[in-house]
Formats: sequence, C-alpha cells, structure tokens
Amino acid sequence: MPSEFKAHEAVERAKESGGERSIIITAALLAVFAAVASLLANQRTTAALQSKNDAILAQARASDSWAFYQARSIKQHIDEASLVAAATLTKEQRKALGDVAAHEKAAKGPLQKAALKYEEDEKRLEEQSEKYVRSHETLDMSVTCFEVAIAMISIAALTRSRALLFVSLAAAAGGLVFLVLGYPVH
Repeated sequence: MPSEFKAHEAVERAKESGGERSIIITAALLAVFAAVASLLANQRTTAALQSKNDAILAQARASDSWAFYQARSIKQHIDEASLVAAATLTKEQRKALGDVAAHEKAAKGPLQKAALKYEEDEKRLEEQSEKYVRSHETLDMSVTCFEVAIAMISIAALTRSRALLFVSLAAAAGGLVFLVLGYPVH
C-alpha cells in the first residue's frame, strides 16, 4: 500500500504543478516547428531540382545553338574557299556563291547571341539551384534540432530531469536559429 500511496501522491503533485501540461504543450509546439521546417526543406529540394533541370535544358539549348553556329561557319568557309579556288566560275556564279557566304556569315550572329544567352541562363540557374540546396540543408538541420528537442523533452518529462529539459530547450533554440537562417534563399 505505501508504494500505491506514493505513486498517487506523485501524480497529484504533478497535476498541481502543471509541469506535465507545459511539457506536453512545448512538445506539441516543437512538433509544429519541426513540421514547418520539414515542409520548407522539401520545398527547397523541389525548387533546387527544378532549377537544376532548367539549367540542364539551358545547357542543351546552348549546345544546340553552338552546333548551328558551327554548321553556319563551316558552310561560310566552304563557300569562301570555293570562291578562291574556282577560277572557272562565271561572274554570276561567283556573285551567287559570295551572296551565300555572306548569308551564312550574317546568320551566325543571332546563333552566337542565343548560345551565349543560354550559357548565362545555365550559370544563373546552377547558382540558384545551389542556393536552394544550401537553404534545404540548413532547414534539415533545423528539423533535426527540433526532433532532438522533442525526444529530450519527452525523456525529461518521464525522468523529471531538469538537465534534459534544458538540453531540449537548447536544441529547440538551435532549431529556431537554423529555421531563421534557412528560410531565406541567399
């Protein structure tokens, strides 16, 4: 009987102190913060993948533009070489060949500009993807800190350990710091 009395007495003291309630509310709030941080981390992952995909697409477009540019350059050089080598061509044939060479040369300019623009887009998108990845990693650290805080506060409630309660609060503070640092995409 004495042990039943002591257990009942301990439960009554805990109810009176309100300590269990505040620990439960704190654990619930930490779970909410962990969920928000996890959601943000997942969104950053999606954004990073999208930026990476867009960068790959820009790189492919740049490669295509450079290939067209090279094809035009080859055509231009063939036509110019034909003009020099073919002394038997008539004046009209030489003019026509010269016009074709001039057309090929003029057509290269926009291709070169497009290729350079796609290369710039690729760099920008790669950098953006890296920023999203860094934000995701920071938010992941926030989630981890919140999860540790939840575990520590649960153990603190069971063992009634003030030290574990402070460890939990420190982990929660770390989670908040990482959440604030990871939220903006730098």
